Amino acid sequence: MTNKGAKIYITVLTLVTIAAVIFGIYFYIFRGTTVFSKAKNVSKTVSLEGDIDSIIFNMDAADLNIQYGESASVSYNLPEDSIPDISLEDGKLSVISKKNIRRFNINFFVFGNENKYDVTITVPTGTELSDVDLTTDAGDLDLKDISTSTLNIETDSGDLKLNSVFATDATIISDSADVDFENVDFSKSTIKTDAGDYKIKNSEIDDLDIESDAGDLKIDDSTIDNITAEFDTGNIKAEDSTINSGSCKTDVGNVNLNGNIGDVSTSTDVGDIRINGDKK
Repeated sequence: MTNKGAKIYITVLTLVTIAAVIFGIYFYIFRGTTVFSKAKNVSKTVSLEGDIDSIIFNMDAADLNIQYGESASVSYNLPEDSIPDISLEDGKLSVISKKNIRRFNINFFVFGNENKYDVTITVPTGTELSDVDLTTDAGDLDLKDISTSTLNIETDSGDLKLNSVFATDATIISDSADVDFENVDFSKSTIKTDAGDYKIKNSEIDDLDIESDAGDLKIDDSTIDNITAEFDTGNIKAEDSTINSGSCKTDVGNVNLNGNIGDVSTSTDVGDIRINGDKK
């Protein structure tokens, strides 16, 4: 990179960093402290009977964990005025919020005082799901050892962790989220976020389409048959991975691909491109 290019790169990164700090302050004050309720918390497990074919989850603010277990159940720790409607009919498990549990709060001195709300959905071991549809405004999502034909996740903010998840078609849409895939097997995966980092480890994805305004993508010890990665700002990196075809593009950032790299086009306006150590 020339001195002029380096100066432009540093300037752009400085502006992006300032914007990220401003966004972080805004996020914490106006979003990170909005999830609380004056109602007392209730912890309960609801046992369910019947086969589960699909899951619909829609809540404003709660961490969600989906797991396999001996029997079907929904456990929650929530304000008593915000307990969701839970039903299992014709194979469809629905967990739907009855009331918005978000409250607006501008307070610089509430660190560590927010309540922790969470829901755990347990599916009988061996269940093959056809559809999992998850929607939340604020909350972390944690899925482990789940198999489904279709996976749809839509969230405004919250981290997403998928471990040993199989899906024929996975779609993730988020305003702000860190996305962590480990041991996933997707035929098709579409990820669109405004901001967040993405980690893909020990996974196999036939078709990966990822688009983000700001964030880094790291692929580790994985196989991607076809990739389309488009970032406004962020680094794209692959280590010990196989990427057969596709494109990796970032306007501001580096592209560094190592492993068995096939017909993959790469581009960056401000940054470096290296394929197996060789600068392009």
